[in-house]
Amino acid sequence: MQYYEFIASRGDTGAVLPLAKVTVFLAGTATLASIYDSAGAGLANPTTAAPSGLVGFAAANGAYDIQIASADGSYLAPKVHDLQLYDLSQLDAKVATVTAATTAPGFLAVAADLALGAASKIGTVAADLLSGASNIAVVAADLALGGASLIRQAISSAAAAASSAAAAAASAASIGWFFRGPSGFALIDTAGYRWLNVTLTDIKHVAIDLIKSRLAALEAYTAKLPLIGAPGAATFSLVDNNGYNWLKATPTTLQHKVIEAMSNRIVAALRGPPDPSIANMRIIAERIGLHMSGESLSLGHGSPVITVGASATSDMFGNAELTKASIVPDDIGDISSASDSDLISNRAALTPAVELSYSADADDWTSHGETPLTGCAQMIVQLLKDEDGIDFLAAGMRFLLSDDGRNGGSITTEDATLTGLTAQRVYASFGQAQALYSALGKSYAPAAQMIITGTNDNASDSTNYPSGADTKWFYTRAQTVQLQRQAKAIALRLISPNARLPLLIGQTATHTNPVFNAPIPHVALDQLQLAIDKPEFILACIQYGVQNGVNDIHMTGAGSKQMGAYFGWHLKRLMFDGLRIGPMVPTFTAQNSQIVATFPVRPGHTIAGGLTVADTTVLSNWGVAAVDANGIAKTLSNPRAVARDRIVWDAPAAPANTWKFRCGYTGNTTKAWTNIAETRADSTLIFDPYALRLPMYRWLPICEVPLT
Repeated sequence: MQYYEFIASRGDTGAVLPLAKVTVFLAGTATLASIYDSAGAGLANPTTAAPSGLVGFAAANGAYDIQIASADGSYLAPKVHDLQLYDLSQLDAKVATVTAATTAPGFLAVAADLALGAASKIGTVAADLLSGASNIAVVAADLALGGASLIRQAISSAAAAASSAAAAAASAASIGWFFRGPSGFALIDTAGYRWLNVTLTDIKHVAIDLIKSRLAALEAYTAKLPLIGAPGAATFSLVDNNGYNWLKATPTTLQHKVIEAMSNRIVAALRGPPDPSIANMRIIAERIGLHMSGESLSLGHGSPVITVGASATSDMFGNAELTKASIVPDDIGDISSASDSDLISNRAALTPAVELSYSADADDWTSHGETPLTGCAQMIVQLLKDEDGIDFLAAGMRFLLSDDGRNGGSITTEDATLTGLTAQRVYASFGQAQALYSALGKSYAPAAQMIITGTNDNASDSTNYPSGADTKWFYTRAQTVQLQRQAKAIALRLISPNARLPLLIGQTATHTNPVFNAPIPHVALDQLQLAIDKPEFILACIQYGVQNGVNDIHMTGAGSKQMGAYFGWHLKRLMFDGLRIGPMVPTFTAQNSQIVATFPVRPGHTIAGGLTVADTTVLSNWGVAAVDANGIAKTLSNPRAVARDRIVWDAPAAPANTWKFRCGYTGNTTKAWTNIAETRADSTLIFDPYALRLPMYRWLPICEVPLT
């Protein structure tokens, strides 16, 4: 009688079959064999495999067929035929025959088959036989672990042994033995001490043994713990006395700054190759120019976030303690067009950047500084540290800030061939930067042009877009400005001849303001279309997503800084990550009277509705409306997010093919907004200079989309 063990598995895939049913027959019959356990006690036939698939039985010397079935009976493996079981103690009388067989010419073929076979110790057996080992009991014991049938065949003749070896290998494969190779590996030092032993199913090492023992102890301990049920849905936060969240935990998430930083660095490492469409727009130098212009929104309004005095290092922008500079002198008290020539001539030296409020009126025309620019620089520095582990100053980088905006500006004042007042300021800033850093022996390049304008252009809506015609007036003017700035930077050798200077724009959200009466947001739509059509144009900020001031035309101090942070977010992606974040314009489809919007959500992000914009309440339709071919509004209701990239509304009826969907047309009496944005799946991005803790999202832009 011999005891036999194997792993029950599928014959096609090799997958283990837990709790498989194993039936043992007398070879060539349907008669159930008498089987026993390793101690000699009787076993039921069929017998059941362990959860690991391990099954074993003993039977009298002879040949047997084995049938394996899955626990539920849905799978039946091919039957294993003529499995030979043999009591090894009876082999002593056969020593002479076996020894003679080892010298037969065909035995080398048998050994080769054995080496490729499924038996776990077949290599050792073959080596012992070929060297004429006298202890045949040990040899046979090794063979019994998986190739016992070969012994019986080898006793009869070498030729028969070779044939049986192939059959045994095929039989073994049919019950899931797919490995080929030696029985194990060992790591032995020069003193002969075995440090490590590796087999197919186990590893023997002191460290592994310790882990096994600790795991067993842990399992024994946890088995005694009371059942507490599924975790609840509560959220726990660690909050300081200033209301700042240090740590937030749910059963499935853990939010903390260091975890965010590690996650961001992993994402950055797996981001893949840069976007080829922006390959020649990634401007990196020792000194990086952040150039902003536009109307009063580009200058910043309201109470200051901080006040910065003279800088010891005039061109340095720090990480936490701010030292920064602008090449634009303080012209807050002198904003008339007549003063421009004087302002340009005074660009002979760096001056500190300004975050000041000059009046008690938060929206006074003269109450502004360069707050958006400082927010832009702070955002880049924050992301470099959090995502890439780069300390901006320690890496030898510096920013030069230049805000050439002017109150009452327009896209025409940016155009050197039209009014050109702002354009002349920008060109003067370019020239001064070139002279400054050439003298210092430092490389310098403008990262981009940033323009925040459009409010005053809305005021001329009837002129620029007569009778509501889609003439793309702003669209054309902005392209001219981008090409002019790019040509100037190339002429001054600030960028290479083949480089493109990107233009970042903010989407204007004041089309319903009575002062700037525009029935259709032509300027905002043009700004969006530029970002869709032209890689050089990036829609960095949507005005409704930041804190607005008293009259909803200008921002608060924090809102101005956050608006600049959106520009910094996009610039960081462009300059350092090689990515261009495009506008989030959805497609709209209809399923009967339900409207489905699908959003271009990035990996690791999700769409969210009902978010509260800084100065609004949640809108019942989340800021999305529909109109028919005649411009008659159709009410959309009951918005709900149904997937990571989809939102559904109910419509009053099945829409016609001519329906259009307007996002951001809804708002209060002074500006439009929506409540839909892309968020990160685990948390949002927080712009956090000086504990402002402003959340930032990729907002749904003002747009008009046809039904598809």
